[in-house]
Amino acid sequence: MKKLLFILTAVFFTGIATAQCTIDPVPSSPGLYPSNFPSTCVGTNYSETMTIIFPSDTVLFGFTISFDSVQYVVSTVPAGLTSNCHNIDCKVIGNPPNLIKGCIGINGIPTAPTAPTDSITVTVTAWVTVPFVGVQVITQDQKIALDVFASPDNTVTVTSSTLTSNAVGATYQWLDCDNGNTPIVGETNATFTPASSGNYAVAVSANGCSATSSCTAFTATAGLSATSVSPFSIYPNPTTDQITIAFTQQSEEVSVTVYSASGQVVSNNSYTNVSKIETPINGEAGIYIIELTMNGETLRSKITKR
Repeated sequence: MKKLLFILTAVFFTGIATAQCTIDPVPSSPGLYPSNFPSTCVGTNYSETMTIIFPSDTVLFGFTISFDSVQYVVSTVPAGLTSNCHNIDCKVIGNPPNLIKGCIGINGIPTAPTAPTDSITVTVTAWVTVPFVGVQVITQDQKIALDVFASPDNTVTVTSSTLTSNAVGATYQWLDCDNGNTPIVGETNATFTPASSGNYAVAVSANGCSATSSCTAFTATAGLSATSVSPFSIYPNPTTDQITIAFTQQSEEVSVTVYSASGQVVSNNSYTNVSKIETPINGEAGIYIIELTMNGETLRSKITKR
């Protein structure tokens, strides 16, 4: 039996459509054009059209029979979106041997992300007249996904020495709010250590969706500027395995935390009455942040592991 080709996608049809989509006249074989609706983000205006081409006939009871008409109904569309089709009832009258064409338009602003298992149901009904039998009805459902992604987390956690984006698995770009939100060269990790006091934001992107945090005030920790006299030195930098932290004078209590460039804690240790500490840098090659808390101050330095 010749298959009814229904490769359809997203939208919600209820009774009378409030608008009409436009059929693309170019495609010349059964299928969907384009083959998928593109994904979108919550809160983003969405307007897409898909042309549907149905086969002109099927095989029933040993007869090859042209379709008298085809009607398609779309349901379970993501929240905030509505659908429309090429005419008032989404019905196409057969005109053999010509292809049967229709279209679905999706419009609106999605208000919630879809779950991975969510899908749109397209119900296609075809009517045929079988010799010696009469009118027969063929119905088929097709499940198609339309992905709606949530905007990434645009909040920032502030400590005395760092700003950290709370977005997970995103791409990052830190911005200087005091300079017209200019991107800060090289600051594309989840964690950012400003060299000077000011107001900063981060632009984050994930799954094609983007968001920018509000500007956050930050006061640079004393001792971090290039002109300050540091109470410690770190070597070698770059390193291939471990580093040595040498203090200008013996420290009664010091805490050493090593962060990866993405802001994850690699190690955290405390020491008493030390003038020198040797600590391994566990992890892959890249940039690491060394944070020392001593004498009521938190000081930070960047090192590179090769």
